[in-house]
Amino acid sequence: MMHDHEIVVWGTGNIARKFFYEKGYKYNIQYFIDNYEPHYNMNNLETYYPDEVDLRKYKIVIALADWKSVAKQLEKDGLSFYKNYLPYDWLDKDEIPIIDILSNISDLSDIEEVLRDYAGNRKMAVINGNCQTSRIKMYLKQNREFSKEYVFLDMPALHMMENDQIELLMQNKNILKNVRLFISQNISLNNAFDYRLSNEYLIKLMSDQVNYIKIANLFWDIYFPQSGKEQDPEREEFVRNIFPYNDHIIDELLSRPGFTGGGYTADEIIQIIKLENLFTSQFLEWILQYRLKQLREREILCDIKMLDYIEENFSTRQLFYSRNHPINEVLKEESTRILRYINPDWNLEIEHEETIPTLSVNQEFIYPSILNGLELSFQKRYYSDSISECKYSIEEEIKKYIYCCDGRR
Repeated sequence: MMHDHEIVVWGTGNIARKFFYEKGYKYNIQYFIDNYEPHYNMNNLETYYPDEVDLRKYKIVIALADWKSVAKQLEKDGLSFYKNYLPYDWLDKDEIPIIDILSNISDLSDIEEVLRDYAGNRKMAVINGNCQTSRIKMYLKQNREFSKEYVFLDMPALHMMENDQIELLMQNKNILKNVRLFISQNISLNNAFDYRLSNEYLIKLMSDQVNYIKIANLFWDIYFPQSGKEQDPEREEFVRNIFPYNDHIIDELLSRPGFTGGGYTADEIIQIIKLENLFTSQFLEWILQYRLKQLREREILCDIKMLDYIEENFSTRQLFYSRNHPINEVLKEESTRILRYINPDWNLEIEHEETIPTLSVNQEFIYPSILNGLELSFQKRYYSDSISECKYSIEEEIKKYIYCCDGRR
């Protein structure tokens, strides 16, 4: 975005040094500025106090954790955000930080100038949906063909969008007229977050030139028929992170008197859950066909369909960690299908795919009767969670669930 431009760096501490040695080769750095006596000398470049230089001569990159305190100092001297200065972590972004831009720049013409500067000769894209879309976006950006033609507006996933961010976006909704690619799950007007994040509302704010691609919200609980509602939001956050969903069967057993009338013990519950015929094969076949039917219905209006892939592969490898968290392999396949849909002639290679983190390490446990009844050819020996990231056996997972969610040992 600013490669080879003449800039100065405000700061001489660890952040400034890190920026200088990692990114400095891309820029023509003239000197450093610091309010305090500098601690380090970098490549013999001079360091000045602010009153010793013309602050308007070069664009200032603020390389400090508390960059806003320097921003206030600069604005008192009549300097403007982005036009005269910007924080170091805005450089080299591979997305347009739209919320940050709208939070710091009020003039519409300045906003449009910044957007053009970030986009260059690329078209703007938006992806809308839940946590799955965050990984799809990573895969798309790591395709050369896509990244040459499109740049994403950095909009958080639905569950991450705060009300003030939505208000900010709606106050500047004309920006969405510039979007040329809109990828979205089926987000209805009565979604749980905000009607203004629905497809129906957003698409009306975009140009008729936008390429609108509808994708499914992938949901597959066939491995976890015991899975219940999401944990009570009032429950401790750590518990909700480890066990995002209730387990119907364990919860039911915990409410029963048990073999001796004193309530089932953890060891007794483990014995019951490990029964190989706890779920019959007839019941599991019914569940399987019902879920395939549901997915088929959800994909009717979608441009990108994944039913064939899931149906073909779910029994040979575990495709979902939990009912709405697919493994990366699934999301990569969906991303590849999106790329092919955009342009069938593109090279579909995803570069450095190993750098894309998995969607979640939270893993619902699979009952042995599921593995046997569905004749799954993979085995599940260990599980992990988002807190410890250690490996646990199913016995340990059950005991941990009982302890965290019921308080018993």
